[in-house]
Amino acid sequence: MTAARSRRPVVRGLFDRLPFADATIDCVVSADVLCHENIAPSAALREARRCLRPGGVLVLNLPAYPWLLSYHDERVQNARRFTVKGTRALLEHAGLRLVYATYWNTLLFPIMVLQRLVPRASERESDVHLYPRPIEAAFGALLACERALLRVGARLPFGGSILAVARRADG
Repeated sequence: MTAARSRRPVVRGLFDRLPFADATIDCVVSADVLCHENIAPSAALREARRCLRPGGVLVLNLPAYPWLLSYHDERVQNARRFTVKGTRALLEHAGLRLVYATYWNTLLFPIMVLQRLVPRASERESDVHLYPRPIEAAFGALLACERALLRVGARLPFGGSILAVARRADG
């Protein structure tokens, strides 16, 4: 189904054993994968570097702040959260050079902290779900403001997630 919709080949593999030859990929995008309980971040980043061509780009999205690890992470099988400083160290250790990093989801961060650190006893699932339409519209408008800032290269001081862009260090 994915291949039909994208009209592109689809390959299945594990992040720490990617099914690609050395130095054959221009860009690797990882959205909320390194946080998963079955992933070893260092091994996955070394594998991404192996597959990237010299100068190739890695784009990461990661959940932020280990102190925010909560019931939500448990329910979505996240074992870890990151900081920008820790992300930089992981990337450098894997032979990748950090080009840009920022926190994001800043404007919704206070709500996230309250929701995650003071969960209702009835919470059985992740708190990531659709809210009533007016709330979704308000959240969408706030995130659109953040995206506009990120497009011009802003770096936000805190947030629920990290956006990092790195290059293969020898390229």
